[in-house]
Amino acid sequence: MYGNKDQMRMPIVEALLQHMRMERTSAHVPGHKTGKGLDPLMDALVGQAYMLDFTELPDLDDLHRPDGVIAEAQRLAAFAFGADDTYFLVGGSTAGNLAALLSVLEVDDVALIARHAHQSVWNGLTLARAQGVMIEQERDDVTTWSDVERALAEYPDARLVVLTSPNYDGVTSDVEAIATLAHARGCLLMVDEAHGAHFGFSSAVPRSALSQGADLVVQSTHKMLTSLTQTGMLHLKGTRISRHRVQAMLRVVQSSSPSYLLLASLDAARKWVMAGGDVQIGRMAGVLEEAKSLLNAERETIVQGAAERERDPFKWQVSAESFHCTSLELRQALEREFGIYPEKHDAFYVLLAWSPASARRDVERVVKALLALRTRVYADTPLPTAVCRVYEAVGSVLYDAIVPYPPGIPLLFAGDCLTEEKARAIEQLWRAGVAMDGIHAMDGRVLSLQEVRA
Repeated sequence: MYGNKDQMRMPIVEALLQHMRMERTSAHVPGHKTGKGLDPLMDALVGQAYMLDFTELPDLDDLHRPDGVIAEAQRLAAFAFGADDTYFLVGGSTAGNLAALLSVLEVDDVALIARHAHQSVWNGLTLARAQGVMIEQERDDVTTWSDVERALAEYPDARLVVLTSPNYDGVTSDVEAIATLAHARGCLLMVDEAHGAHFGFSSAVPRSALSQGADLVVQSTHKMLTSLTQTGMLHLKGTRISRHRVQAMLRVVQSSSPSYLLLASLDAARKWVMAGGDVQIGRMAGVLEEAKSLLNAERETIVQGAAERERDPFKWQVSAESFHCTSLELRQALEREFGIYPEKHDAFYVLLAWSPASARRDVERVVKALLALRTRVYADTPLPTAVCRVYEAVGSVLYDAIVPYPPGIPLLFAGDCLTEEKARAIEQLWRAGVAMDGIHAMDGRVLSLQEVRA
């Protein structure tokens, strides 16, 4: 058990600083030798960080066999996030998803997968040689209790249910109800909570998946908290999962030379959220709700808000229709004219991803830009009418998956039959400027599937 005083410590950071003061000669990797071999520009930019870029030394522990400061940092994180055990990830949620699936699934086990799962989940199923069954969803953006109930009725021998909650746009499932259902049927519940590491630390945001009964939870700590890009955490709850196997699979999918800067940033992010970050989450959520109300008083611009319990208040979907333009035009106007860079856009919306570390002045800058853009009249030019070869493929079986990125969630899988509805969706995304694996442009207007077989 750890109290607030313990949560103010950063074991990895403290050990790195102590070792930096102690070491005089580096006769070990890495080759930059605590920054001595840096280009002058890199030295000026991040030279101090290089001084803490060490390897697995006796006083710095080992991520893959932790029994020192890394083990202590992971125990502090488990307490902070409400897990029984927590493992640090230096390969993002991708590494966590792969390790989790390889840990709990045997060959030919059945796993029920949310339709909007990240591609790393499908890759993990392939590596595990398990059977992945897509859950048919009533809504495109969320997996409901009834969706899972129908899937479990059809596949009563399923070993695992995998949810994505929240999704990229901040919409969450009723994890508690689904966890109760899954456990009653003998299933484990895994939640890809990559965009929800801040959940549960304030009443202003949804509850965490761990607090609602999930057995395995994967988080990209860097997405919504304050650690460096590429970092995450894998949390476990309960006794049904072999810790030995989880650690073994993490050794398989993660680097044998993990960056101590990444590990230190996870340590510091945990302290940040426990040292007042919870207050900052609530405060920033309030700022965003106030700004959303101001925008919607002028025009229905932001279509999601903090008042909706199942949504993350830090994700804003800005409707391009409200500005009488395409989502690509809206995104480009924000970037080129105002220096505001959104997370992504799709056929209808521009997504703005805020975080508890966002500044009020940045929110105000976005509000000012959107209010300025709302008075602009965009030319109602028709979309290009060139023949689209996607429609020629309607009724055919796709050889390659069609994957809009971001978010990296397959729209169609290899082996799917292309329907007219999906063809329309592909064309809408393409004309909105969304990049998609599995499709290439023949002349800037014409769409073509890479390979199709009848």
